[in-house]
Amino acid sequence: VLSKRHEHLGAEHPHTLVTLMSIGNVFLDQEKFDDALAAYENVRTIQKRVLGAEHLDTLITTTNIAMTLQHQSKDQESEVLFRDVIGVQQRVLGPEHPATLETRHSLCGALY
Repeated sequence: VLSKRHEHLGAEHPHTLVTLMSIGNVFLDQEKFDDALAAYENVRTIQKRVLGAEHLDTLITTTNIAMTLQHQSKDQESEVLFRDVIGVQQRVLGPEHPATLETRHSLCGALY
């Protein structure tokens, strides 16, 4: 599916990115953390270029990267990413927005 979307829609098309993100999610579920991280990083690189670093989709992908790092016991790296996302979310969405609160909750997992 990914190769067909890449071929017909292009690497930066939203449907292609959703497919790649889904592949990352499958790798995460299978505890193939390095593969999940590679997929998420690929998506985030494109999102930053096309959508910008503060776009909600980019922030979601960054949160997925942070969670993957947390699964790898890379808590300091995970914490930095969670805090970066929370900073943007608080400024753009507000401190009480559900996405901001959810990311703050995820940060707690990295701290404990």
